[in-house]
Amino acid sequence: MKRVIAFLIIFACVGAALSAQSMSAGGGLVLDMGFNNGMEFKDRELDPLIMDVTSVFETTSFGIYGFLDIGYVVFDASLTFGTMKMVTEVSALGMSGSGSMDFGDIVSFNIGVMGKYPIDLGSFTLFPLIGINYNMVLSLDGETEDVTEYFSQFGILAGVGADFPINDTMFFRAEGLFQLRFPMKFWEEMVDASKLDPDITNASTTIGLGFQLRVAIGFRL
Repeated sequence: MKRVIAFLIIFACVGAALSAQSMSAGGGLVLDMGFNNGMEFKDRELDPLIMDVTSVFETTSFGIYGFLDIGYVVFDASLTFGTMKMVTEVSALGMSGSGSMDFGDIVSFNIGVMGKYPIDLGSFTLFPLIGINYNMVLSLDGETEDVTEYFSQFGILAGVGADFPINDTMFFRAEGLFQLRFPMKFWEEMVDASKLDPDITNASTTIGLGFQLRVAIGFRL
């Protein structure tokens, strides 16, 4: 993971150095949805019955974001507010069931950098995007102690965006981004703890998934 992040940071820096296009900046709204952040394992507590168990976090957040675009590289930051719940699915003997537990309100600050390749299509500009971000959790269910350490996570983003000119200096921007989120410390420690339980086997973290939808007004600098 560290090598991937280092490569993308170097890519962003090189792109920034080579970019000769005019800069722009702006801000708007973001919808951030995350799911599949968790762990999976086999539980032999009811031996000889073996249960396959998956527990994951699901989040839905809305917020504001801003960006600085220097042509081939975009830097962004956002502040989001939403809710988080844990969803647990259990399957055995061809049958399955699920349940959820509310973890409360979540507040996050996100920073990211993405490489961007603009394609001028005449009436608008289309651009594929790929980069990294860090989702820093500020509070969870009103608690702030230790939540940043245990619930924050790095991610890789990829998607597409488009700029639609409003006038010579102003434009409307829309982006859709898919996310891969690396395991948070909370689940890594849960996996470590499960190794002490003789009834639990094959415990591992899952790769989190997510989606972001962004809309903004930008200004050419």
